[in-house]
Amino acid sequence: MDPMAVQAAVETYNRYRSPEATAVLLQARPASLEVLFTGSLCHTCSCRDYLEDLVVFLEEQGVRATVESIAPGRQGLVVTYLLL
Repeated sequence: MDPMAVQAAVETYNRYRSPEATAVLLQARPASLEVLFTGSLCHTCSCRDYLEDLVVFLEEQGVRATVESIAPGRQGLVVTYLLL
């Protein structure tokens, strides 16, 4: 996993999705990523779509991933992505 590619994907995501959804990379491990999402997405019925959008931006950077888990956090949603 290329950390620069992950950061580029997060920046692109925020360019197109913020302020409705803003992603902050919390942790990058060799096999997974942990991302905090804040914004009004947390209160919509299509919340999962916003989370899956980051997968698309990651794939554009050559990083294959899938949503592994979603947990409520103090400020939003904490999502773990499994790197494939």
